[in-house]
Amino acid sequence: MLGGSNVQKIYRDFISKEESDILLNTDEPRFSNIAGVNHNHTLEPSDPLFTSPNFTKIVGDIISKLREDFTFEVTENSYYSLEEKPGGHPTHQDCHYQGRMFSIGTSLILKDGSYGGDTYYCDDRNGTNARKIDRGIYDLVAHTWEQWHWISPSSGGRKAFLLFI
Repeated sequence: MLGGSNVQKIYRDFISKEESDILLNTDEPRFSNIAGVNHNHTLEPSDPLFTSPNFTKIVGDIISKLREDFTFEVTENSYYSLEEKPGGHPTHQDCHYQGRMFSIGTSLILKDGSYGGDTYYCDDRNGTNARKIDRGIYDLVAHTWEQWHWISPSSGGRKAFLLFI
């Protein structure tokens, strides 16, 4: 299992276009708590965590894949979000949001923009030793909370599924 600081993984072509469409068109709340997934549980489509069995399966597949490479526990603070931010994100760590603490931050690009929206990892809040991550649509990117990173501005409706555990 991976642990320690600044650990990153990329899972290429993690989902299909059909699965991306399920995530993009979900009726689930934008910020949905995934606390129903305890540390040793594998999500099944029949689990009552979300109203959509297909949505539940995709989130369960993400968590199962992450458990192969990371050590973490899903808590009441864990949640997902669908996001479209043309302005990108400044340099940050995924350690907390509105008082919630996280171990792992993930993102899946569901819809690519015309340009931009690139992910960069770096050593500190000043962007030292910045390196662009080679990722494409449907690639799952995951990193430990300590990893400094930013997302460049984009156009064309780039949308991402974020999961914080």
